[in-house]
Amino acid sequence: MKKRYFAGLVGLLVIMASAFSYAQTAGEGMTLQDLVNEETAYFGEANIFAPQDAYKKIQTVPDLMIIDVNEKFEYDKEHLKGAVLIPRGLMEFKINRNDIFPEINKGKMPADKNTPMLLYCRFGARCLFSAVRLKKMGYKNVYSIKGGLEAWKAERLPIEQ
Repeated sequence: MKKRYFAGLVGLLVIMASAFSYAQTAGEGMTLQDLVNEETAYFGEANIFAPQDAYKKIQTVPDLMIIDVNEKFEYDKEHLKGAVLIPRGLMEFKINRNDIFPEINKGKMPADKNTPMLLYCRFGARCLFSAVRLKKMGYKNVYSIKGGLEAWKAERLPIEQ
């Protein structure tokens, strides 16, 4: 009887210790940089272009769809020429629909899951997160701009205002 009691007590202590340990690490959470690193590892560095490389891609791939994942007020301030607007928060819901910002997008959405797409945002995180989601949804040719629009402007590449 004492052996069972002792074994039960040891088991309870082990469970409590692991729960306490989990509570400590779970409460800390991940930083934005942790999330970016995780998504970059999943997405692959080869699909994240430096601004100059993205600019060359725009010039050499005629059917490349440029997607701004910023909010509308950010798009209205400045954006890449020819970009359609699908904010990050709507990406998964609106990527294959023609009813979002018709005055900007003019019905241009990816023809199919093989359409090459270049995503950008202000600093590079939202476009990376959106690109990963699209990849998980089965889109094959999805790329993002490292550092986003701010890195693009730092390279003195063209924008529309």
